[in-house]
Amino acid sequence: MASDDTEKKLDMTLEQIAQERKADAANAVGKAKSTKRAERIAQSSPYPARHARHEEDDNVDMEEQETASVGCRVYVGNLSWSVKWQDLKDHMKAAGPVELANVLESNGRSKGCGIVTYATEEAAQNAIGTLNDTELGGRKIFVREDRETKTVSAAKPKRGFRVYVGNLSWNVKWQELKDHMKKAGTVVHADVLEEANGRSKGCGLVEYATQEEATQAIAELNNTELEGRLIFVREDREPEGGSISKFAKCAAAPRGSGEGRQLYVGNLPWDTNWQQLKDLFRTVGDVERADIAEYPDGRSRGFGIIRYTNAADAWQAIERLNGLEIEGRLIEVRLDKRE
Repeated sequence: MASDDTEKKLDMTLEQIAQERKADAANAVGKAKSTKRAERIAQSSPYPARHARHEEDDNVDMEEQETASVGCRVYVGNLSWSVKWQDLKDHMKAAGPVELANVLESNGRSKGCGIVTYATEEAAQNAIGTLNDTELGGRKIFVREDRETKTVSAAKPKRGFRVYVGNLSWNVKWQELKDHMKKAGTVVHADVLEEANGRSKGCGLVEYATQEEATQAIAELNNTELEGRLIFVREDREPEGGSISKFAKCAAAPRGSGEGRQLYVGNLPWDTNWQQLKDLFRTVGDVERADIAEYPDGRSRGFGIIRYTNAADAWQAIERLNGLEIEGRLIEVRLDKRE
């Protein structure tokens, strides 16, 4: 074999020999870079065992490693708003070693769910089997495999997954709301909004596992009865991202100034009275006054005025209630230009 190689080389031109040497040099440099890259990963990683590579595996796609770690993660839903990452971690480590626990947030507020990463897939499966339907912070949580890929930011708000439920009976709690709304699909979180004194505001937010389920809830559960009242269900219009600055600006306005606190409500059904109007708008915030405009003979003129104690609630009402359908009419809610 050696003599054959020698004969081949003798037949090669100088140009062919130069090209062969260039190729050999390039291969040597490539191997050296691969070795250094593997050494850097092993030295910098807090989990070197996860990043170890044999020389022949240097070209394995890193996405395969990320996909493998997905099996170590679980999704935890129906968390109490007060649960922090440490509370979540302390609860979930009963199933095995927890590497990371995170409560998902939107604009600094808990979304009522979280992601927990375990050291092994076995621990993750154990968590699903033993910690689903256990109590944390006064609520029964549910635990399932995390269906998000690592390339998708888990903390990114899921627009369209959440619905707003209004006209709730004052005695409806989050569990009754969840039980009613799960007819449309898997409920990730359900909450009844409350005043500072703990009294229900007569409305709630429900987050579904998918956008399709949220859309189904709007179609099937709007105008259904819950605890003796016909509720209304629509997409949640709570602002996110850049829109929050408008709310922050309004919230900072002096409460006694009156600026931005008064709303015009138009296209009301003729039989709507001031109490019904107040009950509707107090689902968003503290209503200072509610009036229905009337003709001299006492007949409604089809519009009214709502005045909140602060401007932030007024803006919330515009976002949440403008375009709401009441008795076949789409009401108009905007700032009162006469204020």
